[in-house]
Amino acid sequence: GKGGGKGGGKGGPDPWAVAEARGSTKREAAGTLAAAANLSEEALRRAPPMALPVCSAWWEEGLVAAASGAAPLGASRATELRARAEQLHESEQQAFAAAQAKKHGSDARFVAKLVASGTIRDRLAALQVQIQESSFHALPSVRQLVSLAQRPRPEIKLQAVEALLAVFLRQLLPPDRPLVPLEKQRLGASPSDRALLCAHYEDRLKALYGEAVAVVSAGAASNLPHLKQRMVSGLHEMLSARPELEHSLLPALVNKLGDPDKKVASRVTHLLGQLSQSHPPMKPVLLAAVQRFVLRPNVGERAQYYATIFMNQLVLSRAEAPLAQTLLLVYLALFASRAKDAGALKAAMDSRMLSALLSGIHRAVPFCSAPAELLLKQLGALFRCAHAANFSITVQALMILSHAARFDASLTDRFYTALYDALLHPDLPASAKLALFLNVVYKAMKSDASELRRAAFAKRLLQLCAHATPALAFLGLP
Repeated sequence: GKGGGKGGGKGGPDPWAVAEARGSTKREAAGTLAAAANLSEEALRRAPPMALPVCSAWWEEGLVAAASGAAPLGASRATELRARAEQLHESEQQAFAAAQAKKHGSDARFVAKLVASGTIRDRLAALQVQIQESSFHALPSVRQLVSLAQRPRPEIKLQAVEALLAVFLRQLLPPDRPLVPLEKQRLGASPSDRALLCAHYEDRLKALYGEAVAVVSAGAASNLPHLKQRMVSGLHEMLSARPELEHSLLPALVNKLGDPDKKVASRVTHLLGQLSQSHPPMKPVLLAAVQRFVLRPNVGERAQYYATIFMNQLVLSRAEAPLAQTLLLVYLALFASRAKDAGALKAAMDSRMLSALLSGIHRAVPFCSAPAELLLKQLGALFRCAHAANFSITVQALMILSHAARFDASLTDRFYTALYDALLHPDLPASAKLALFLNVVYKAMKSDASELRRAAFAKRLLQLCAHATPALAFLGLP
């Protein structure tokens, strides 16, 4: 095997051996590691010691601790300290390079040559090897990975983004907190060199991750389907794995609900649903982002449909009344835009969007704290839907109106009239929503205080069963 144990390696094949197996050298190497590897023995002996440890999970070292009672540095003080921090960082990188040259010798020269002159695969592998050596000293290698990802060629971009996702999500980003920029660090009036180095590292790492996020977000707008799909998956992975830059990642992912490619929009719906299931506390944040997207002007109906499908997938509970209330507000806002007048509603009757909205309203109402006022504003449009030619729309509207009738006693007679008329709908016997409809009828009869009305419903059901299919007759008979 090559060299001793490597910092940050956790099982699997030796990364130095992997890099050597892929190696190819075309011209003289350049860069920090190469320069250190070629230092004379005397220069290596004179190299200063490193201030930061060689480690993988840098946040576990506890080197950046807020000074007692210290306020955030602020932009002006951070600017003053940044020049000093850059000098300290340069010295630290030289010390690390010298230490690597002492420890690895020819291995360090070999990896440096791969970085300088190898193929793209060689360079990516070598850069990942360098990053695995020590997180604190990985910024130059991460910078090169970001530069490769910013290249226009799709195959290079894809490979570089894969490498960036691997190093950021598995090694460089803390799992339980976002990175803190230098101006928000609490270092006190006279921070030590070590504390300033750590704060500078975190600040630069946050900036590099921001560049990586920008690359992935831009790639999600590509015209190449395979590149677009991978970048969309990358946005989801970054959101799901770490809490860093959510305010940039989430809008970029949600905006793809309006992608012209149906496969991409459908996949985004699925990925957002996965995110809500794997991170339940994110549901209000996800809903807020989708709400901002779907209620923007000039958003197409297909984009609104995919957003509605995602909202219909959200799992609700009694403890999430505010979430359900927001859902109901969004559903009714979209419904109202389609029910502005009788003509607009009639044109939307056969659309899958209207069906999805009615389904969502029915799901949200039982979990809302105060749905009555919102529902009652759309009663006219809901009753028009209850008399629609499309029986599926009729059933969904009646399910919602059954809730509304409990909030306002004056609606009871009108609701039962619409339900009674629906029993003779020509599409009832062959409808896929037969069971749902009969469930509405059963619950309405059970809760009705009028004996005469219950008898009228029973008589109508018997008349229906006399000429119905066996399945309907079996279900409809008391």
